[in-house]
Amino acid sequence: MILKMAFFLIIGVCTVAVAVWSRAGRSERARWWVGKSLTQFAALVALPVVGAYFILGSIIGMGGSDSLETVIGLLVIAMVIVAIWSAVMRRVPRWLFPRWYKTANKSSANARSQERNRMTLNTTPWQHSSGFAMPIPADWTHAEPDEPLVAVIALEPPVEGIDFRANIVVTIDDGHTGGFDQWQSEADQLLGRALNDWLLLDLERVTIDGHQGVRRLGHHATADNVPVVMEQWVALDGQTGYTVTFSVGAMAYDDLADQFAQLVGAISIPKLGAKP
Repeated sequence: MILKMAFFLIIGVCTVAVAVWSRAGRSERARWWVGKSLTQFAALVALPVVGAYFILGSIIGMGGSDSLETVIGLLVIAMVIVAIWSAVMRRVPRWLFPRWYKTANKSSANARSQERNRMTLNTTPWQHSSGFAMPIPADWTHAEPDEPLVAVIALEPPVEGIDFRANIVVTIDDGHTGGFDQWQSEADQLLGRALNDWLLLDLERVTIDGHQGVRRLGHHATADNVPVVMEQWVALDGQTGYTVTFSVGAMAYDDLADQFAQLVGAISIPKLGAKP
């Protein structure tokens, strides 16, 4: 029994040593876990939990007081809870990351923010065959898909370290005979059914190019559980509805919110019908 517990203790110590080495990140090889959610989970959660489990289990197996066993049991439960939470949420809690990683990540995030602002501030005019027009970021790729309702889709270029590429989708649809309020009530219900974990954060009345409209701000998650902020600007001209939807990763929304508002401020809606 003692030999078995000693073997478990050696496994635990070696596992924790690898976890400490990885967390210190003092060499390129030690930073093997940086960049991917799965490897981050392995280095910062799985290895410490497994190592601690073997060490604490061997201590209990070799004999210990009831109070010590209670403390060890509570520590194991706490670590398992963190591991389960990280696995379910598919991300490691920020407080588990080492300081050097947070500092480097913050500097990288600032650089990505500046790059995104530069790309978004440079715009190019775009106009739909219906007459609807707005600027879109010049460096973003855009296309007019051959599908109903969708007028254009614009997608930001790949940015290193970004899980979700910001995008703009413009939809134009006719036949809103029930008026503006009925249309938006139906839209709210549709968003709740179509988007994963949809949460409406704000809904306000606005005027877009002289037309009654709303600005809708919400939060949802992608199929890969990436948190996304969706900002939607909507206007109605007669029976024709115009919807501009901006989607961006939740952590990057503040980087682009002002630029989105500038794009909306330059929208031109064809005056073909009566104002709602």
